[in-house]
Amino acid sequence: MKGGGNMGAEQHRFEVLDGMRGIAALMVMLLHFNQQYHYPFLFNAPLAVDVFFVLSGFVISHAYAAKLAGGMSGPEFMARRVGRLFPLAAMGTLLGFAALRLMAGHGSSDFTQSEALLASLQNLFFIPHFGGGFVEQSGAAAHGLIFPGNSPLWSISFELAASAGFLALVRLKPGRLVAFWAISLAALLLVPWILGTANAAHPINIFGGWDRATFAVGFPRVACGFAAGMLVHDLWRRHQARVTSVLPRALRTGLGPCLLLVLILAMPWTMKGWYGLVAVVALAPAAVAWGAMARPASPMTARVMHVLGWLSFPVYCLHEPVLTITRILWTDWQLPDHGLLSPALAAGAVGLSLAAACAALFDRLDVQRKLTRTLVAALCSEASSSAAKVLP
Repeated sequence: MKGGGNMGAEQHRFEVLDGMRGIAALMVMLLHFNQQYHYPFLFNAPLAVDVFFVLSGFVISHAYAAKLAGGMSGPEFMARRVGRLFPLAAMGTLLGFAALRLMAGHGSSDFTQSEALLASLQNLFFIPHFGGGFVEQSGAAAHGLIFPGNSPLWSISFELAASAGFLALVRLKPGRLVAFWAISLAALLLVPWILGTANAAHPINIFGGWDRATFAVGFPRVACGFAAGMLVHDLWRRHQARVTSVLPRALRTGLGPCLLLVLILAMPWTMKGWYGLVAVVALAPAAVAWGAMARPASPMTARVMHVLGWLSFPVYCLHEPVLTITRILWTDWQLPDHGLLSPALAAGAVGLSLAAACAALFDRLDVQRKLTRTLVAALCSEASSSAAKVLP
């Protein structure tokens, strides 16, 4: 992760945050691969999405706050964000369409070809699909998924919305940003009660955003995490030198925050939702703050963290349709399902290999940079033309 941020011309590489992003993506993959085994240590793995939101708030603040203050336009900023997210999300959407068609042919989805095509076209442009079809997940029918072919992409659409909101949030003074975070947190607690997903037996339920029934939860969820990341960045920018100087040497290496992240996501108890609340309010921001101040203990560790960060987004975007397709083909081909011979492990190997291949190919072809240049040129030209029309 690189960014100019509030450090002007100075470049700062957050190797540990790269590694943490990769760990979070792998935990999400394990969560979905665990759907047929139900190991309890992954009950809280959905909190990885909230960690992503905090990480995004931190890194986008670091990379763009000073640039926007220095004259970068809103259209150029959004073009850069879309250029970063679109290529791999599009690849995941295409795989999701293939998975939807395969599921429909095997009775594990009721999406017709035209419905699957419509949903995929909407999802290709980060637009949620609000149809009523179902897909099979964990042996049960999941209705109303807004990204039915590739459910994890729901958070990417909310992250893009948060990027648009950043254009306004970046202008707020810290006190007002704290107030925005507090209002978002209150909404995150209140909206599930309004929707009926929280009740007396489970009073806190911050998980939602991926389907039609809980779609509204996604807005305060991303707002809360993203604003927390911005606040952590502001504190890091002002105090990181002083805090780092008093940290014991053992706490300055990347192992500590990475281990903390694993423990956060592997907690086997939900505590009626209270644990998730504590994680979102305190644990995830603390892990990101610690990771921002830490450094890899050795060049080899730095390399591992770089690879984890490099793989994080492709793994997140591609793993679920790969799992779906692998499971169906595994059954069709009547392959054994025990020990090392299981569709989940096969899908993991295929998913990681495909993620690495896509990342390498996109890097070699410079896909994201070329798309970003094209979008920046197109959007900034359009913005200039619109401004010229309204000027006397």
